Amino acid sequence: HRDLHSFPTRRSSDLVVSHGTATPGVIANTAAYRDGGPWLDDVMSYIDTNRTLLADLLATHLPEITYRAPEGTYIAWLDATGLPDIKGERSWAQFFSEQAHVGLTDGAACGVAGVGHLRMMLATPHHIVEKIVLAMAEAINRHRS
Repeated sequence: HRDLHSFPTRRSSDLVVSHGTATPGVIANTAAYRDGGPWLDDVMSYIDTNRTLLADLLATHLPEITYRAPEGTYIAWLDATGLPDIKGERSWAQFFSEQAHVGLTDGAACGVAGVGHLRMMLATPHHIVEKIVLAMAEAINRHRS
């Protein structure tokens, strides 16, 4: 039947029309590429401040966690291999989630190279970076007691 043969093609074209790029999205992307330079510079500067802030806070409050500031991303990799042994089968990400109410990604979830590390997002307000590190330090201090 002729209609059956044209159905997949027609259906495919309907999907493109109904799920294609929306006009407001095209306008927003065009404006961002054309006029977004100052905004991007501000965001990059803000994240760079968080990189330095995190390094200072870790050195002061959690020297067992080492960190090298990333050069081109808003994701910090925290080396947790210097932390004391944790009881049970949980990861440090689980420990900090339960004990400090801090959400970090277990580096092992990102591959073998991530084992013993934690991922933390730096694209967040400065006061949140401080709150995260202080909560982690408090949880570690309770763990030691």
